[in-house]
Amino acid sequence: MLNSGLSAATALVFNLLIGCAPVQPQLANPPIILISLDTFRADRLGVLGNPDGLTPNLDAFAAESTLFEHAYSQACNTKLSHGSMFTSRYPSEQSNREGINSFGAENPLYPKILNTYGYQTGAFVGGAELAPEYGLSVAFETYQSPKLFGSLYHTVPLALQWLDSRDKTRPYFAFIHGYDTHSNYLRPQPYGFSRMLPAVGTVGHDALVNDSNRIVDGRYLSLFPNWLQAYAAVVRPRSATGKAEVQALLGEPAGVDITDADIAYVRSAYDGAVTYGDTMFGLLMAALAQRGVLDEAMIVLMSDHGEELGEHGIFWHDFGLEDEESRVPLMIRMPGGKNGGRRVSEVVQLVDVMPTILEVAGTVPPVGMQGMSLMPAVRGEAFAGHPAAFTESSPLSRMFSARGASGRLTFSGLHGTMAYTTDVLEAARIDGPAFTATEGLGAAEREVLRSQMQAWLASLRPVARQQAQEIPEALRQSMKERGYFDAGQP
Repeated sequence: MLNSGLSAATALVFNLLIGCAPVQPQLANPPIILISLDTFRADRLGVLGNPDGLTPNLDAFAAESTLFEHAYSQACNTKLSHGSMFTSRYPSEQSNREGINSFGAENPLYPKILNTYGYQTGAFVGGAELAPEYGLSVAFETYQSPKLFGSLYHTVPLALQWLDSRDKTRPYFAFIHGYDTHSNYLRPQPYGFSRMLPAVGTVGHDALVNDSNRIVDGRYLSLFPNWLQAYAAVVRPRSATGKAEVQALLGEPAGVDITDADIAYVRSAYDGAVTYGDTMFGLLMAALAQRGVLDEAMIVLMSDHGEELGEHGIFWHDFGLEDEESRVPLMIRMPGGKNGGRRVSEVVQLVDVMPTILEVAGTVPPVGMQGMSLMPAVRGEAFAGHPAAFTESSPLSRMFSARGASGRLTFSGLHGTMAYTTDVLEAARIDGPAFTATEGLGAAEREVLRSQMQAWLASLRPVARQQAQEIPEALRQSMKERGYFDAGQP
């Protein structure tokens, strides 16, 4: 899969780190590895049309996989997106969307089901919203989170150590995650500036080094500590009223003007992070190849969400539901690369990941999954996909959307869980302020997507809301330094 020079180099690196285990005989139930590249935009993949050569290892992996060209996340933040993926339920169906997730009996975490079928389960994650305190750790026998906002550089060696020391008589499920493309995008040299030269002294450089997520509607809010409130004002809606609200919060002047050159500079840093993430992924694949894992394991590669890079006024995620934030890479590689090279154009969702894995593991699918198995598409059978993919914002932004084959319709102002949301959704003018749509999406197509939204809302299963647990102060302070918490956010 990898070119021979890179494969030899990466193999040497990981052999020096932890050694190489002998190839093991194939088991009746295939091993399964799920890899999550946090904050990775689908449109950065060469195999999906990016011309800049950012992802040679991921593109090579795609050639041996089934590539889902139109895959969408159910939330544009790490916690809710992974929660939906591991429960095959939408964010509104999670027991606690605010603060720390607690998963009740009505929200089974499917790695636990794999464990009941004899699978060993291990997770190796980059912390932050996947830190053990957030609740996902209860689903795994082994759960290691070595560093806040850790890279695959930090999590892959732990995963390989676990693979080498596991019980060789049992199949396994490994979840490997890294924040390689998360802000502030500057990764170890040379990757941090691999797509640009450092422009020290510019507004763009200041924004990049400090917090590019403080860029809002052409202004860099350099002195504003509570940027989440500014985002809420701007995106709900992004209007003159919202901007006046930001102005009132900030006073005069409201930040510093940022130029097109500054925006291009920050985007280049993101592309450097993409190349860094692709390299770390290549290192992992080389190490798995040496262990014979590529011949025996099913590997699922995905991202939990993308990243807006100024296309709609902000540099961040979770404050919009456009394709930049919600369209994600999704590939499934079967053992030995069997049936690789397939491309699937139908709409799919991250809630489909666990039903797919459970089918391959030979389990009986539990009742209540919102997703579907993608294995028919992998096998080359007839596959219809979803009529639309549904994505929800965090509670702060109050939005949800339906993304069909021809475009997206977004409804703003209410949560999907509010008692009167269905009534407002049905009665609101399709050309009114509550709705925004992809440019060129016709009135008839909008009505179809509104109807699909109504059916989706009706499908949501009510869950008992659980009191949010307190986030440990040390974790809160560490994440606050990255802009995650303010006085108004749990």
